[in-house]
Amino acid sequence: MGFVYSANGVDSRFCRNNHGHGTWARCNFDWTEAGRHAASAGYEEQFYIMHLDYLWTWYDK
Repeated sequence: MGFVYSANGVDSRFCRNNHGHGTWARCNFDWTEAGRHAASAGYEEQFYIMHLDYLWTWYDK
């Protein structure tokens, strides 16, 4: 499960790899380039429980 937060526009977006364990998925997040962004990744246990680890933060593009 991938999660991206953005301070501008749509504040949060999710991406799920439904191809199975050991595979890759590509997600196209179309967000506003200005402002602060943060990315996390992990797995979903149930539809309301996600275990995410913080990866990085960046500003603007």
